[in-house]
Amino acid sequence: MPLFVTVTPGTTVSSSTTLDAATLNLLGTPSVDVTGTVDGGSLSISSGSVPLTALLSQATSTVVGNGSGSSNSPVALDASTDFSFTSTTMQIKPLAVVEGKIGARAVTAGKLFAIDGTSGAKLLGRYTASSGDFETLTLGSNMTVSGGALNTLRPRIEFTNSTTADTYTTPTSRGSAVEITQLTTSITPQASTSKVLVQFNISCEVPVRAAFILERVIGGTATELGVPTTPGSRIYGIKVQPWDADNTFSQSIVPISFVDSPGSTAAVTYRIKVYANGAYTFALNRTITDTDSTNYTRATSQVILQEILV
Repeated sequence: MPLFVTVTPGTTVSSSTTLDAATLNLLGTPSVDVTGTVDGGSLSISSGSVPLTALLSQATSTVVGNGSGSSNSPVALDASTDFSFTSTTMQIKPLAVVEGKIGARAVTAGKLFAIDGTSGAKLLGRYTASSGDFETLTLGSNMTVSGGALNTLRPRIEFTNSTTADTYTTPTSRGSAVEITQLTTSITPQASTSKVLVQFNISCEVPVRAAFILERVIGGTATELGVPTTPGSRIYGIKVQPWDADNTFSQSIVPISFVDSPGSTAAVTYRIKVYANGAYTFALNRTITDTDSTNYTRATSQVILQEILV
């Protein structure tokens, strides 16, 4: 079989030149194109001696490799489905990486899209009633995140049970109304949007017309709640007590209920004050005349403050 060799540059080879090893060694390091076979021997090409331009021309959007699953000669592989090409680069096409090509648990949290938490904590989920992508969820007013834990706010409740009998002297000036200190109770709302259900159950006796004043106190600032419209010079408050005909043993129950919107997450104190149209005795949890006999009574008073999350 013939051997065809093109040598450029190097030793000139004539038609009578014997192509033995010694003669070929005279060629130095030429650029050689080799085709054919050698009878009775083998032909080898030194490593790195064949440039890319000397390889067989390939169809566009192909790469050279072996996809047969066993040792084999390289062939042209069609890479046009998932890859795009330029004259010098090969890149993955947009949308080429689909779910089936991603391993289980192969996508870390750091590979997800950025979540803007500058305006508050966010969650990933879906609020649209259909199958689809993740959506960013904002925490409602009744939920918090602390140290990576999601918590649901539970309404707070405060309770005071006043069992001690006591007496006060009623001021005649509304501005000097006396605080019934045993009933003063505080609560700390968990959200500024929370409301507070305020309930007082006052067991008492007062012989003259008297008025109860409900106040909310936040940071030393007191605000009266449940004020009647245009009360004028009347005795007024959130609740009034009528004249007591006997002044001795007619104990009454005065219920007070109010839904307040404190608009704060600071401690909120609710207190009751009382005044009357005369300086008389106000008896709490007892009658004014409190002789230990079956003609007189004693009771207890309660305060319930319940947060309403809205």
